[in-house]
Amino acid sequence: MIGYEEAVQMLLGCRGALAHLRTDDKEARRRFICESDEDRWLDKFSSPYAADADHRLGPSKALRRLMWKTQVFSNKTNPHYRNRFSHTLEVANVAVAAARILGLNHELCRAMSYGHDSGHTPFGHPGEEFLSEMMGKGKKFRHEIFGVVIAQKIERKGAGLNLTLQTLLGMLLHSRGKGQMAISSGVPEEVNLEMFADKIGYLWPDVNDIFMRGVLKLKDFPALKALVDWFGGNQRERIRTCLVGLCQESAQEGHISFGKGEIGQQFARTKDLMYEIYEGAPGDIKGMKRKLHRSQMELVYEYLCRILPEDVNPAAAFALMGDNEIMNLASRDHLRPDDLKEFSIVEILPHLKGVDPTDPDMDWEGHLVAV
Repeated sequence: MIGYEEAVQMLLGCRGALAHLRTDDKEARRRFICESDEDRWLDKFSSPYAADADHRLGPSKALRRLMWKTQVFSNKTNPHYRNRFSHTLEVANVAVAAARILGLNHELCRAMSYGHDSGHTPFGHPGEEFLSEMMGKGKKFRHEIFGVVIAQKIERKGAGLNLTLQTLLGMLLHSRGKGQMAISSGVPEEVNLEMFADKIGYLWPDVNDIFMRGVLKLKDFPALKALVDWFGGNQRERIRTCLVGLCQESAQEGHISFGKGEIGQQFARTKDLMYEIYEGAPGDIKGMKRKLHRSQMELVYEYLCRILPEDVNPAAAFALMGDNEIMNLASRDHLRPDDLKEFSIVEILPHLKGVDPTDPDMDWEGHLVAV
């Protein structure tokens, strides 16, 4: 663990180290600027990336729905368990802090963070895997792609949020799953920072939710416990250690990097061990609840296939729903077409016609407009 005073001195040594790579507000590009974009005036008075965060993503239905989507556990009785909304805020905290230290554009990082998980399904990654299976061979549901689809094709009654290209890139490229945390080339430096912030922003909160609340006992996983203790005695200390490692390594390498130094390597080991927990541990993580959620998802997906118009993709409709809505529908003895009118998805259905949840539509050549 790195102590408070030592961490401060280390981070002061990194201050502004990547300022020359900062994405300037003047580089912001939107797909269109027209009368239908009611927020276009905000770009004249503040950072266009701040406008993305505060006035486009912040009030969006997509962000509000994340309060009803699983991070690790679907728990209706204990509000201290994380959901996708609280995870979003924790990622933003990491990304913004690192960007400010290194001299990158913290408003762009905040906007990316607000949007990065907006395409997540009910029940987290098991929901994503379920939709990939339901969509058939050759199709794969990816929450990072669907988040971009929501932002461009579904929000604001189908008109879209008209986010900057830079914010959308951060949303699209943030996810690396359980594999190597490889950076992307040819993108704003903030995009790669967002990818690492997401990993830091879920790993330590997940440790809290899985082990500190008694679902599993950390002492039963000695290799993982040793690594967790190495980073610090609580979540704040562990995140601080990661920020030191990320910022120091990035300053030394001259670009965003987190994997060559000792802290980055230890973080990668911790992440690998946590994925073994996610995928293989007994009890609440991979036991009866997962089986129950699977049966609930199957029932509701079949229901959507049966009642939705042919031009509405059932995977898109399903992904827009919350855990609570899936569980509510699945608990009913007889599902009737009119039952859907009780839920949030009914507001969105008219804007799902012809929407492909697997196509981010990022071919903007010839359509970029300077803000």
